[in-house]
Amino acid sequence: LSLEMSYEFAAFSEETDTLPTGKIRYIIRTFPVGCVYNKVKPSQEFTIVRDINGGYDHSVTLDFHAGEYDVMVWSDLIQDGELASCHNADNFGDIHLAEGSAGNNIYRDAFRGTARVSVPKGSDTPIELKVDMQRPLAKYEIVSDDLAEFISCKLSDGEDFNIEDYTAIVYYIGYMPNSYSIYSDKPVDATTGVMFTSPLSVISETQVSLGFDYVFVPNKESATTVKIGVYDNTGTLISMSQSVKIPLLRNKSTVQHGEYLTSKTSDGIDIDKEFEGSFDLTIK
Repeated sequence: LSLEMSYEFAAFSEETDTLPTGKIRYIIRTFPVGCVYNKVKPSQEFTIVRDINGGYDHSVTLDFHAGEYDVMVWSDLIQDGELASCHNADNFGDIHLAEGSAGNNIYRDAFRGTARVSVPKGSDTPIELKVDMQRPLAKYEIVSDDLAEFISCKLSDGEDFNIEDYTAIVYYIGYMPNSYSIYSDKPVDATTGVMFTSPLSVISETQVSLGFDYVFVPNKESATTVKIGVYDNTGTLISMSQSVKIPLLRNKSTVQHGEYLTSKTSDGIDIDKEFEGSFDLTIK
């Protein structure tokens, strides 16, 4: 069987059309049709790791035994210099964030897909199987729209201003989903006390990004609630937002706007359609 993986989706951000550096991992597991997935071992398993620099598309020839299978695929990214991805996918019923995996990291992106195939005995006829791959997660970014006002206030107080002197910390309020099952196509666990640190990244004269994250979500409208704190290089708290509820939708990117440098929240929300897309897995 010749397995072809074709990725056809938009770039990760509007600022660049380039893919991240590093490696991409494909985990392909087959299960007998009708089995209880979480109670049996895969009939076959293939793991492929390759450089991203050639793009996500990839073709490989694999040997499949005769039979009827549910084919399940997980795909994620590995950063240069790292030995593992941000996800532990040892168990497809409990794919969870690896220890030490924090937000504001493009390597938290991932994809999944399933399909069914029948492989006859002794057949020389090529078999083709298309597996549509989609993100089981949503992305959000927090943008503060009061950069000019913030700089003006600092300068009027006689202070020097350097954007690198400031850091944002995003605090999840309540539970943050941290585990996902391909079998049920839903998040299956969540944890409390999650936060991540982000440098401030200037977008324009008035806007600055305070960080982003990827969150496991069910295949319906969802949301997560956070607070955003801004700190100077001495660790002094400069501002802290109220709780902000961010709407999430699988395979979409939400941009949450507010005036977080000066602690004023906003209802400004953009859903970035550039994030939408899928890639295909074809087995011949």
